[in-house]
Amino acid sequence: MQDHQDANTPSTSGPLASPSGKIQVDQSSNKRQVDQSHANLSNFTGVMNTGDMTVHGDVIITTGHAQPNTEQPSSAPGESAENLTMRLEEELSSKLKERAEIVAGQMNLPVDIHKRIDSVPLEIARWGKRMDLDNVGHYHKRADVLERFDPGQGNITLDQVYESSKDNAINEARYRCKTPAAKEEYVRIHGNIVGVSGQAGIGKTTLTKILTKKILKEGLLSEIKYIFYIALRDVDFTAESNLLQFFTTSTGCEWDHSREFHDRYLLIHLNESSDVIIIMDGLDEARMTSPDKLAPITSLHSEGTAETFIKNLLRGKLLPRAKKFITSRPRQLYDLHPECRPSFIVNVLGLNEESQKKICGQICDKDSEKVMQKLDNNPDISSYCYIPVLCILTIHCIHQSMSKGEDTDLSSMTGIICYALEMFIRSSHMHGHESDVGKLARLAWNGFATRKIIFSENDLKDVDMDEKTIRSFLKTNVGSSLKVKIFEGDKKTFFSHLVWQETFVAIYLVFFASLNEFESSMSSFETPRYEIVAKFVFGLCHDENVNRLMKFLPPPTDYDGKKKMMKEFLVLSTPSSVNDEDSSQRLLVVCAWLKEANDQDFNEAVASVVRSPIVLQRANILPNDVTSFNYFLRSTTEPCVVRIDEPSFSGDSFDRLFTELGITQKKNQVKIDEIDLSGNEFGDDGALSLSKCLHNIRRLDLWNCDIGDVGVKSLSEAIKHLPQPIDEINLSGNKFGDDGALSLSKCLHNIRRLDVHDCNIGDVGVKSLSETIEHLPQPIDEINLSWNKFGDDGALSLSKCLHNIRRLDVHSCNIGDVGVKSLSEAIEHLPQPIDEINLSENEFGDDGALSLLKCLHNIRRLNLWNCNIGDVEVKSLSEVIEHLPQPIDEINLCGNKFGDDGALSLSKCLHNIRRLDVGCCDIGDVGVKSLSEAIEHLPQPIDEINLSRNKFGDDGALSLSKCLHNIRRLDVHSCNIGDVGVKSLSEAIEHLPQPIDEINLSGNMFGDDGALSLSKCLHNIRRLHVWDCNIGDVGVKSLSEAIKHLPQPKPEVEGVDLVESSDDEELVSSSKSNHE
Repeated sequence: MQDHQDANTPSTSGPLASPSGKIQVDQSSNKRQVDQSHANLSNFTGVMNTGDMTVHGDVIITTGHAQPNTEQPSSAPGESAENLTMRLEEELSSKLKERAEIVAGQMNLPVDIHKRIDSVPLEIARWGKRMDLDNVGHYHKRADVLERFDPGQGNITLDQVYESSKDNAINEARYRCKTPAAKEEYVRIHGNIVGVSGQAGIGKTTLTKILTKKILKEGLLSEIKYIFYIALRDVDFTAESNLLQFFTTSTGCEWDHSREFHDRYLLIHLNESSDVIIIMDGLDEARMTSPDKLAPITSLHSEGTAETFIKNLLRGKLLPRAKKFITSRPRQLYDLHPECRPSFIVNVLGLNEESQKKICGQICDKDSEKVMQKLDNNPDISSYCYIPVLCILTIHCIHQSMSKGEDTDLSSMTGIICYALEMFIRSSHMHGHESDVGKLARLAWNGFATRKIIFSENDLKDVDMDEKTIRSFLKTNVGSSLKVKIFEGDKKTFFSHLVWQETFVAIYLVFFASLNEFESSMSSFETPRYEIVAKFVFGLCHDENVNRLMKFLPPPTDYDGKKKMMKEFLVLSTPSSVNDEDSSQRLLVVCAWLKEANDQDFNEAVASVVRSPIVLQRANILPNDVTSFNYFLRSTTEPCVVRIDEPSFSGDSFDRLFTELGITQKKNQVKIDEIDLSGNEFGDDGALSLSKCLHNIRRLDLWNCDIGDVGVKSLSEAIKHLPQPIDEINLSGNKFGDDGALSLSKCLHNIRRLDVHDCNIGDVGVKSLSETIEHLPQPIDEINLSWNKFGDDGALSLSKCLHNIRRLDVHSCNIGDVGVKSLSEAIEHLPQPIDEINLSENEFGDDGALSLLKCLHNIRRLNLWNCNIGDVEVKSLSEVIEHLPQPIDEINLCGNKFGDDGALSLSKCLHNIRRLDVGCCDIGDVGVKSLSEAIEHLPQPIDEINLSRNKFGDDGALSLSKCLHNIRRLDVHSCNIGDVGVKSLSEAIEHLPQPIDEINLSGNMFGDDGALSLSKCLHNIRRLHVWDCNIGDVGVKSLSEAIKHLPQPKPEVEGVDLVESSDDEELVSSSKSNHE
């Protein structure tokens, strides 16, 4: 390999290399024993029996068994079979490491900075949480580029991704697998697969090369012996081969495949080894035909296409113990079939603000402060600077424009690319070759249309490109500190980065394509492949960008006709109602097109389609999405109501979104009335950004956002000055303590419902809140203080303001007898009843319970879940309820073990209870019989009764069947009810004068007979739950047939997937949900 190793490739060191950089084989490692049952070539050929299956729990693993063979493999004279096997392994390992060493030394990036600069952090995130990975300074020559990557300081590093992937797989296995063997196999497969997602140019390929270098030189994953580095854009997806041929061809490793036995042995060895890593870079550039479909499971020695092998590798059907690392743009990665998609995915976020400043300082020297100031003042372009390639180009373009005194409009990604391209063409290097830009555009389009990335000599001849033309696009200076490389033309001919090919595809479509060809391509603009192309095409609708390119290109053909088509396409692509995840993402795509085009006609056309309110639900919001969305909002003529529901954020998109929305809102161009940011840990800084756009807020959900007292203070100040009260704010799970509660107390007049459960609020904080509530001009609708351990002192404070609280939740607050007595005395003397009080899991005793009896007349809903209430206390409680002047709306006694005696007491007061929860109370069939007899004779039906997790069985079900005419909703899940009990209930339901609203039978072990009984009464059930009930194919069929013949509205059945067909295979599939 030394004959064609890049001269600039850094020499390796460490255990895999000699001091000279040549790879050495440690012969001492050859002394291990070969597993005779699978690998001894004197006995086995390694032919797989593909028909065998091993089943572990609910996870099915396809396995192969080596078959005996008397034929000996050929080997060197005098060489034993054992020595041959070890030689083959070492030879393959050595060649793969040589190839990996070359790959790790190459940085095929489209931009280079002339001087050596300090490295900067490239950030990654798991589950949307920002984390630093490894320092990245990928703007140098090949000789020194990888020396710039130093360990980052984040809370996850590249060294830890497989450890995190394993942890993720362990958590998933808990609910995906039932048996220990199944869990172990699941973790072994899925804990070794890491997906890497990120935008174009964000640094995904760089990450794969850092990983390769760390394995080779720094001892990361020290067990790895075989490194398969596959650039997927170079792979021929039409060719068929065996798996080993696919590996060696795709990695560029020279290997003699003429001896079939050698290949078979190596494949068996690799399939059973954990010392293998397969790095697959650029799924988004792979020419897969059906990424969203499963490929057939293939045996180890079968021939297949690259697509078949890749999908089987990702599913763990091939090389299940090997580590896999695959990169892609987000949409292509998520387009994979769920069984092929990695469950552990790392998102590459790019460069943070500090990194951008470092790059700017090193490109612009003394002018860096001015350039950064211009960036800060122009969010339209700064929003792209988290992408490394665009960051360098943007900073350099601004610097060049400022140096020349030009007033250049660089407000879009297309504008930046066009300006950089103009600098490239103007350079002395390109003198006389300006017309060749059109040839490059045609080549880009030809390749893109046929999914071709690597170009042959014939491809180049088809567009009249010769070697001289190619050289002109390799690399050229575009200023004092930057080189731009558009084309690679050494032994392979391809664009140096997919972004350049996409740029030239857009140039071809706008400047050279016919109207028919343009219209045909537009139908693909919403597909992932055309994501960047479509942006550039819309960007070329902007006059300044077109005029810039017309300095070296002919005028666009049929330009007005194409713009008209694009306007019509925009209108058709815009969702009129934005209220779910799909329509949210579609709107963000349309907004990106609008911003690139910067055309008022386009803006008005889209604004006329979108109806208010806009609900951005579960949208993945990138920094440039923020500027695009705000651009759209600013361009609308009427204020728009926006709701933000459970989004995920990348980079600094959170701060950008709410800072810019705050500015837009002040100009009355937008009204934000609902924001749900649950689980986004943005902290105090994020709370400060958020506080700037609460002017019209009605509902704010900030559960578990890592907000401290400083952040709560910012939010409280904003809420304090709102023109009208906020309906609801949820700050639960944020540990802001008493100081935060003190801040909130100053804005309670502007809050109707406040949830601050589990916020580390003590009695001091509760006292602050209570004193404010006491003097409010009107009551607060609800306050949830549960899981704050403020005890009796806090309860005493609350008792003084209960006249101004409609619903109070103090669940698990360490309240004892003294505290309950204080609250009860206050409730007793209220001028009107409190709507609801939740005292669950406060372990007060008899004195506390006795206090509550005196105030029951002033409580509508009482929750006493798990309060150690026994049958004596229940008897006292029932006697009071029995004589209340009006019924209590709801009482929850769930988790109190009062048994049949308590149930007997409750049966005497059921006429005064609308909803009763006595789940998990140790009630048996005797207690259920008492309750049933009372319900049977009620003057009007009870709204709801929950008897779940009381093991009363079929006898209890028989009792209940006699009173179902007087129950609207019944919950009897996990009550040991079998087929006999279900039959009793079904027969009663069948003859009800009107349907029962809901019945929950989940967790009861009845089977097909019970399902058959239920099928006869479905006409009298509005909603039925039968999760985890041992219902098989026959039961599913009977329920399906019954529902099919019912008129609308049909009952809702949860727990089985009902089928229309009676096909056996479909029925087997449909019943899985009940067994899992």
